[in-house]
Amino acid sequence: MSSENYVRYFIFIVGGFILFLWGLAWIAPESAYMDREYAEWQSKKEYVRQESDKKEILFLGDSRMLAAVDPTLMAKPGFNLALSGSNPVEMYFTLKNYMENHPKPLAVFVGFAPEHLAKLDAYKRRNFHFHYFTYDEAMESQQQIFQSDGYSKEQQNKELIDDWHYLLRLPTRYGRVILKSKLRRGKEYRKNYQEIMGKFGHSQVISAKENNEQNWEAQQKHFRILNSNDFYLKKILRLCEEQLIPAYILQFPVNPRSEHDIEASGYSDAYEEYMRSIMREFRVSVELKAPVYPADCFRDPSHLNVYGTEIYTKDLINRYDILK
Repeated sequence: MSSENYVRYFIFIVGGFILFLWGLAWIAPESAYMDREYAEWQSKKEYVRQESDKKEILFLGDSRMLAAVDPTLMAKPGFNLALSGSNPVEMYFTLKNYMENHPKPLAVFVGFAPEHLAKLDAYKRRNFHFHYFTYDEAMESQQQIFQSDGYSKEQQNKELIDDWHYLLRLPTRYGRVILKSKLRRGKEYRKNYQEIMGKFGHSQVISAKENNEQNWEAQQKHFRILNSNDFYLKKILRLCEEQLIPAYILQFPVNPRSEHDIEASGYSDAYEEYMRSIMREFRVSVELKAPVYPADCFRDPSHLNVYGTEIYTKDLINRYDILK
């Protein structure tokens, strides 16, 4: 075989393999190759879009809310719609879709780690990756993020190209995932899905017994809200206000070491001032300070373990009459 023919043969084989992976990304069930968190995102995507006449209390937020609040421990009906790594943008569209298919919530509790107010985290890595948004939602939110966060034209073009890699399910985003999974994750997906729905959206990934390491905000010096996160958090609160839904903003427990470092750095001052600005703008109950829980309540620096979840959920019920 001549060198020229060898090159052609090599290009043909590689190109064919890439096309094969691309086809699998469209033909194979997403549950067969997506990672563990897909069950969490997909179960809630389906839940908010399914029609129901059930009136319940909603919990919106990121993985701290997901881990901290167990609705099965409450007398009132509730559902934890929080998503790992999510920002206010995901939770706004989650609430909007929920309200289009369900009765008005009895109340809405909102809570994010400061990290997910200061930056975007899961917007591409999970939201786009798991196809959580519809195409229209993806484009609407992306344009708003460009506008709010002051993206240059060059940055916008780069981000839009990246968007289409996800929307078209190109091998650049899904090839490695498919190869690693060997399309064998369906059983795990079904198990995780059933567990999440059985706990009304609550999820605990691991159950370490103790952690007293620094969380994310304990390692920061200053808090500054990202404009797009501010925009969508306020959209959540405005939607609740317009629909006369009681809204509450929660702060989640921190371990003793994190609490000490957050206070010492002055980080909490700027964060609390932002929360006060929310109180001035909206008729919403806002917690300003994070409660301090002992280290044996945490599975990692940021998230409660099963023991901590039980304590926090019961504390929450005691603090808010609407949950009793």
